[in-house]
Amino acid sequence: RAKRLRRGRVMAGERDIEEVVADEGDWYAALVAGENVGEWLETVENVVRSSGRRERASRSLATKVRGDRVYADEATEAGATGRLEAAIAALDLAGDETHATQTLREALEQARSACLEAADLVATTVTKKIGTHTITIRELALGRGVGAKLWRAAGMLADNLAANAMWCDKKNVLELGSGVGLCGLLVAKLGAESVALSDFEFPLLDSLVLAAKANHDTAEGEKDPPILPTVVRCDWREEAAGEVLMAGGLEIDGRVERETRKTDSDAFKKENPFVENEPTKSLDVDAAAVKGGWVSRLHPHRKFDRIIGSDLVYERTHAETLPWVLQRRLQKNGEARIFGAVRDRALLDETIQKCEDLGLAVLETKLGGNRGDDWYEDGYAGLDITWQK
Repeated sequence: RAKRLRRGRVMAGERDIEEVVADEGDWYAALVAGENVGEWLETVENVVRSSGRRERASRSLATKVRGDRVYADEATEAGATGRLEAAIAALDLAGDETHATQTLREALEQARSACLEAADLVATTVTKKIGTHTITIRELALGRGVGAKLWRAAGMLADNLAANAMWCDKKNVLELGSGVGLCGLLVAKLGAESVALSDFEFPLLDSLVLAAKANHDTAEGEKDPPILPTVVRCDWREEAAGEVLMAGGLEIDGRVERETRKTDSDAFKKENPFVENEPTKSLDVDAAAVKGGWVSRLHPHRKFDRIIGSDLVYERTHAETLPWVLQRRLQKNGEARIFGAVRDRALLDETIQKCEDLGLAVLETKLGGNRGDDWYEDGYAGLDITWQK
């Protein structure tokens, strides 16, 4: 086994992001904004509350949505425009024409107007210069998924790929947890034979389709135009369950059979809890895929020469499922490269150990300590993954 190293409307215009990346502070800010927006909307909708209290909630919502993009995003996620319109309609039906009611209606209209404008700010177009290539990505609200923003580790991986372009030249590449797709969009311009951008959240998949097309279209006319990446939904739980069952069980038409083998014991299910998770209904996924222009699932036997990803391990389920995905999708002579912030050292160690238990060799490299306002447990690390000899 390889030795493991243990050293410590789209918004108008574009923005360049040499150092502007998301961090946990942005995530927590989105959580706070979401809670406040939800509380204000619930107050507005509650006819038992006083007109004065509902008015204050409406004005607070309007002020924050107009002045803070995070609140604008969260209001859109909460369906604020429709809920405010319903509140205004209910007020009109009540037929109360007191001064307090008129003042409340004005506040509701102001909030509705602010939220209607916010709903048009679907994505922020971001440009990044990596080597000689310019990549355009689309950032969404963090409420659409953690991967809706660009994180520092993705930029680090992109720089590494650009500096080692031959690593993915003429290779079939899968990007796991693409998010905004920076690295996958880059390798499409570095000479990859094919690129599959994958994620789980429907809004991220829809956005990746638009980003892939935008980067491909802007390169038309070039001497060696990049290939157009495929966007595909990849649920690691379903992937892992399929790999477990294929080891001695069933898989039909790429869908995991709900019935496990008779030899499956309680211990097996305890060790592999993702087998018990209900997969998203196929019809829902298929309908969303048709609407968004992406592929609903990877072919059950599709494998890749290269697998890349950034910030893939930050929850327990990632440590339990990612190794199985790598085992299932990596060609026998293939290589995977994963960069990320080490938020939980023990969790990353478990992931590495599980990979090795499944026959993969993992070489970890320390990429550096925390940067800027980072407060990760063990800075940044890179994993190079191959099959054990």
